[in-house]
Amino acid sequence: MMPHIVVIVFMACWFGMLGLFGLVGLFVLIAEGNWILLLVCGGMGAFALLLVYGGFWAEAGKAKDLLSQVLLEVHSEAVNNSVQGGEGEPLPLPRG
Repeated sequence: MMPHIVVIVFMACWFGMLGLFGLVGLFVLIAEGNWILLLVCGGMGAFALLLVYGGFWAEAGKAKDLLSQVLLEVHSEAVNNSVQGGEGEPLPLPRG
C-alpha cells in the first residue's frame, strides 16, 4: 500500500524545507546558542510523521477487517463444498 502521489510530493517538499530550516537552525545554534529553531523543526517533523502514519494505519485497519471478512467467506464456501461431497480439504480458519 502506497500513499497517493500528491501526498508523496507534499511530504517531499515538507521534509526538504524542514531539512533546510534544520540546517539553518544548526548554524544559529553554533553561532548564538539558540535552540528554538531546532525544536520547532523537531516538532514539525514529528507532526508530519504522525499525519502520514496515522492515515496509513487507519486505512490498514479497515483493509485488514475487509480482508478477513472475505477470507472467512471463502473458508465457509470451502467447508460447504467439502460437506456436500466436494473434493479437497477445507481451508484453515484465518487467524487475526
